[in-house]
Amino acid sequence: MPVTAKDAVRNAIQFLAEFFPDQTDVRLEEVKPWADGWVVTLSFPDPDGTPLANAVAGKKRLYKDVMLDESGVAREFLIRTI
Repeated sequence: MPVTAKDAVRNAIQFLAEFFPDQTDVRLEEVKPWADGWVVTLSFPDPDGTPLANAVAGKKRLYKDVMLDESGVAREFLIRTI
C-alpha cells in the first residue's frame, strides 16, 4: 500500500537521524512524488559553520534529499546543493 506524504516525511526524518543524531533543528523543505515513492528534502544547521560567518550571513544550512519507495522505506539520501 502506498505511503502518505505525512508518513514519508516522518520516515525521512527518522532515517536522517540515524546518520546525523546530534541534529535537533531539522526542517522540512520540500516533499514531492518520485518514481513510485517520495523525495523529502530536509535541512539542518551546518555544524562546521564558523562563528564569524554565522554572525554575518546567518547560520548556513545543509540540505539532504531522502528518497523513499512506495512503502515508505528510505532507500538513499543525497546532498542537495542550494
